[in-house]
Amino acid sequence: WSLAEGYPCCERKRTKVKRVSDSGKEYGYEHGRWYGITDRQRCPDYGKYKCCSKTYKVKKFTKSGKALGYENGKWCSIPYKCENEG
Repeated sequence: WSLAEGYPCCERKRTKVKRVSDSGKEYGYEHGRWYGITDRQRCPDYGKYKCCSKTYKVKKFTKSGKALGYENGKWCSIPYKCENEG
């Protein structure tokens, strides 16, 4: 989506959302310019489960097939970048 609006996609995995447009598009700031936030910066069940910060081993899957880990006594969403790293 961001390329269509004239912004490249964020490159860094940990770039945070710095701005949200009126249409709900999220932007981060890298290398002195704005970039579009993509799945690389978020977890599959962003919002429903907190993103796992240390655990990347899949413990179970949601009904929709999203990978979950278990951390600090709670289920957490495995970041996209880590789903296949075990």
